[in-house]
Amino acid sequence: MNPRKTVKVWDPLVRIFHWSLVTAFAVAWLTAEDDFADLHTTAGYLIMGLVAFRLVWGVIGTRHARFTSFVRSPGAALAYLKDLALFRGKAYVGHNPAAAWMVIALLVSLTLTGVSGMMLYGADEGQGPMAAVMAPYHDLEDPLEEAHEVLAGFTLFLVGLHLAGILASSFVHRENLIRAMVTGRKEVHMDTDDDETGAAGAWKGRAAAGVVLLLVLAAAGQGLAGQSMVPDRLDAYRAQGAGPFTVEAGRTLWNGTYTVEGKKTQCADCHTADMTKPGKHKKTGKPIDPIAPSVQPDRLTDVKKIEKWLLRNCKETLGRECTPQEKGDVLMFIQAQ
Repeated sequence: MNPRKTVKVWDPLVRIFHWSLVTAFAVAWLTAEDDFADLHTTAGYLIMGLVAFRLVWGVIGTRHARFTSFVRSPGAALAYLKDLALFRGKAYVGHNPAAAWMVIALLVSLTLTGVSGMMLYGADEGQGPMAAVMAPYHDLEDPLEEAHEVLAGFTLFLVGLHLAGILASSFVHRENLIRAMVTGRKEVHMDTDDDETGAAGAWKGRAAAGVVLLLVLAAAGQGLAGQSMVPDRLDAYRAQGAGPFTVEAGRTLWNGTYTVEGKKTQCADCHTADMTKPGKHKKTGKPIDPIAPSVQPDRLTDVKKIEKWLLRNCKETLGRECTPQEKGDVLMFIQAQ
């Protein structure tokens, strides 16, 4: 048997990135339901930030973290997989050719999943980095949600392939890759070649890193810009050409009677005529906290909840979405309570 040696492979930042990404993706997957929307959104932003870091570190980081040290041609990846299936092949200190392309695939898939999520957040809630672009497109909510779910599912599929590859490579080459990503050190044969970067691999690695880096940093830039949006919904509606807003116009809208699918509806059906009193959903019977800010001071402080509440209630009461003018008038009336 060939003697073995222990070498340092993964630097601390790569290992922190790896396990943070594992945790963030697991949280995002498990909190996809509306009840955990805030946590899901936070996990999504964390994933995008981690991906952006990995791309930058893949260009300027330590040797085995750089894309130029491990990205090779697709042919080399296929050849490695063929050899692996035959329980043979060269062991690599860093990523093997197949694992390298899996890294690229996961980064691209995570990026697309994150971008689709931000587009959905903007279209559905009018919030997030892409709100300014997507807020007018509420009708795209369903296809965007489907696309986001498909991309998330595809990413999970890639994760499964990644785990299968780790187990197969660990078995064939008699190495513990999971432990290596924890300790940063890897046990390899004494004759394992540690000079793995050829000319072709170098330019292919730079090209792959450059393309993905541009995609993710563009999304990250949009995110930074989006965070500076003023959460005052009245200003947002004025920017859409609405206003001036009045309490009287909001009162008229609130107290009006409408017909939806042949049935008479009013805002007071759920919230009662006195906003300082608890209400009850007319269909489900679920209790509703008072909507008046004088009783619930935090009622109108969350932009996401305001927009979601307006969208849902306008559709249920008016049978359509409210216009920016109607939204502003209603908020003026509610604020006065």
